[in-house]
Amino acid sequence: MFSEWGISIPIIVIALFFLGFIIMLNGRRIMKLVLNSIVGIISLLLYNMLLSGITGIYIGINLVTVLVVTIFGIPGFILLIVLNLIL
Repeated sequence: MFSEWGISIPIIVIALFFLGFIIMLNGRRIMKLVLNSIVGIISLLLYNMLLSGITGIYIGINLVTVLVVTIFGIPGFILLIVLNLIL
């Protein structure tokens, strides 16, 4: 089993990587990432409200799922559904 530090250190490193990535971007790209995040959250909410009862697959809305949908878009959303089917 992972200890508390074994889980939190990789999360902190990933968070710092994304923070540095966002700082290096210009304003237009930051706005695009924010817009993609909002669209990703809305798509996850709509999926959970409308289709999770039919498909039986619920996708939790957290930092990881929002980042996947933000960075990868629709393929990321499909990836989350496939991963929920597999796992």
